[in-house]
Amino acid sequence: MNKYFVKLISLAFLFLLFYSCSASRQPRGYSDNFRMPRSDNFYFDPLVFYEPDSLKARLDLYMEIPAEKVLFKKNNNSGKYESSFSISVLITNSLSDKIINESYTKTPSFTEEEMKIVSKKSQFFLYNYYLPPGTYKIQIKLKDNYSNSEYPKSGDFIVKDLNASAITFSDLMLLSKFSISDNGTKEITPLISKNIFGLKEFYIFFEIYSAGKEDVSKDYAYKIIDEKDYVLKEGQFSYLINPGINQKTERLFVLNELKRYLPGQKDFEFFPAENKPVEIFKLEIYDKSNNDTVANKNIYFRSGGPVREMYDRPLMH
Repeated sequence: MNKYFVKLISLAFLFLLFYSCSASRQPRGYSDNFRMPRSDNFYFDPLVFYEPDSLKARLDLYMEIPAEKVLFKKNNNSGKYESSFSISVLITNSLSDKIINESYTKTPSFTEEEMKIVSKKSQFFLYNYYLPPGTYKIQIKLKDNYSNSEYPKSGDFIVKDLNASAITFSDLMLLSKFSISDNGTKEITPLISKNIFGLKEFYIFFEIYSAGKEDVSKDYAYKIIDEKDYVLKEGQFSYLINPGINQKTERLFVLNELKRYLPGQKDFEFFPAENKPVEIFKLEIYDKSNNDTVANKNIYFRSGGPVREMYDRPLMH
């Protein structure tokens, strides 16, 4: 990812530090301790990008923590509602060696009037780590220091060797919205939860890295499949790839295709909630010349997730 887009992303998270996850409601008041239930305590998305002049790849770890899942206590001296939580990040390699072991403590506080807005928002964090090629496991733990509650999540990711092939794809970043204003200002909504429920379309951002010295024309195809290998959506991208970094943003329409997964539709297949709480799709991009998969991403379709209409914030040049 070049320095220009890194700057945009960094500014995005400054603007997105608190933005609405659902339509704001005005609570009538709060007790001394305030917390509301929510199905997910936090979301995270580790994304690997490359800088061709570096020997290591850059892992961009995006995190979203809904304020509703953190306990706020009223400080009788200041009259503010305060929270305290810790984020721990452990990354190990294929040999179980600890490569990254970091911990961050956050202590936000708000007045009662501010809490009327903040309680319906999320806090966003972006952490960067540099890693050599390999297979990794990431373990993240959110600890609410006031309630003494811990919420762990984990996952696996791969850092590809940028020198292994002439053309390499970065990871896929999901966006619920992307636009460019008349003055060139870009607006994005990172979809960290990877939940496309309620969206008629979504976007993917990625980079293509070319080690060659000349432009190359390439044709790629994509498909979105469900857990039964049913093809939900498919299409193709054609690019003129320049030497170095090529940034791409694509829009995928999915509203009509997703209707079959909603109750009440004639081809809907019922799954008991305890066995099938969420549909999982896989987005795959592959090279049409040899059918090799160059990038893939799991996508979720679950009701009750964050409302996204109010997510947008401008990104400045």
